[in-house]
Amino acid sequence: MTTIPPPLPLPAAGDYLAVTLGGEEYAIDIRPVREIRDCEGITDQPDATGHVLGTVTLRGSAVPVLDLRQRLRPDHLHAGSPPVMIVLDTPVATVGLVADAVSDIIPLGSRQILPVPDMAAIVDARYLAAIAVLDERMLVLLHVDQLLADIAPENTIPPAHPQG
Repeated sequence: MTTIPPPLPLPAAGDYLAVTLGGEEYAIDIRPVREIRDCEGITDQPDATGHVLGTVTLRGSAVPVLDLRQRLRPDHLHAGSPPVMIVLDTPVATVGLVADAVSDIIPLGSRQILPVPDMAAIVDARYLAAIAVLDERMLVLLHVDQLLADIAPENTIPPAHPQG
């Protein structure tokens, strides 16, 4: 008999970075975002999986780069404009995420953050943390930890921590 794990708690209220992938809006917690930059200088990795684009050198360190577009919607066509890279410092690693665009930082209250409806046919549900409902917008909040869960440890670098 298969048991279903209990759902993860909803994300906390706070500031989120709105990210566009194929015309759809997603959001990630702003706290681990170190920088947003042009998506240039990525070196291919011969053994990389479909959503791992390769590595980029940032301040002397090789940082793995994942394609959020490929990870979440492998069938989606990339936007015509150049993509952007969001560099995150997470407890696990420093990593770059490629998206079509970023739009703004959105403050979300706890009443705006709702459980994810059944979207299994659209996108892999294990990457979805919640949805956020704003006046005229709906954003899908992403589980960054889940997105990074299957990066091989040898392809990551420890997170950069500012000197105190």
